[in-house]
Amino acid sequence: RFYAAVPGFGVYRSDNGGVAWQQVNNGLGNAQVNTGTAQRIELAVSPVGPNPVYAALISQLAGAQGQTLNGLFRSLDLGANWTALDLPQTNEGGNTVGLHPNPKPGQQGGIHFSMLADSNNANVLFVGGDRQPGSFPNSIGCEDFSGRHFRGNASLPAGTQFAAINCDNAGGTSPHADSRDMVFDANRNIIESDDGGIYRLVNPNSTNRRWVSLNGNIRVTEFYSVAYDPVNHAVIGGAQD
Repeated sequence: RFYAAVPGFGVYRSDNGGVAWQQVNNGLGNAQVNTGTAQRIELAVSPVGPNPVYAALISQLAGAQGQTLNGLFRSLDLGANWTALDLPQTNEGGNTVGLHPNPKPGQQGGIHFSMLADSNNANVLFVGGDRQPGSFPNSIGCEDFSGRHFRGNASLPAGTQFAAINCDNAGGTSPHADSRDMVFDANRNIIESDDGGIYRLVNPNSTNRRWVSLNGNIRVTEFYSVAYDPVNHAVIGGAQD
């Protein structure tokens, strides 16, 4: 069975290895999907229980500088019907701040988003965004623009489904900002790639969770542009992170 998501059209499912596809959008924030407001749709499928499917809609809202997670849905019947979940967020001085804070650096959901269904609990989902909101320290004790991640539990009542898993909620640790992907390792720890390299979240489902860098001797560098100096035969690069 395959699932595919296409902005402007929504989610499709194939039960025969891709020979035929059917659209499975019922309840999936149809206004966003059908009008193309959702510029990115990410999917995750749980390997356990009824194999729930998760869909994240990332949109650029009116007046916003960039893209943010604007809808999170779950299906228990192979995508035939979808139910909205909470959006992960924290309260920062009375202001609700989501997975992709505003302003820049932030609201980069178009490139910075990861989602991983738990490998043992069909109700649990992990999501990663771009960076922490200031001013610092913020509501979860982060001191800088580090990564922003949440653990969700669909079995909890609406309004209580997501909790942050950085800084105070991870033994004072947090990875680099701008999450790209997450997978489980053989010990059911989470391996995350981001704009600063590779990190492991040890004991992701425990209050004793902790982020650890796996970069070692990897030299992670993001070049914006390079130029060649023909006099000194040198390449000069401008980089971030």
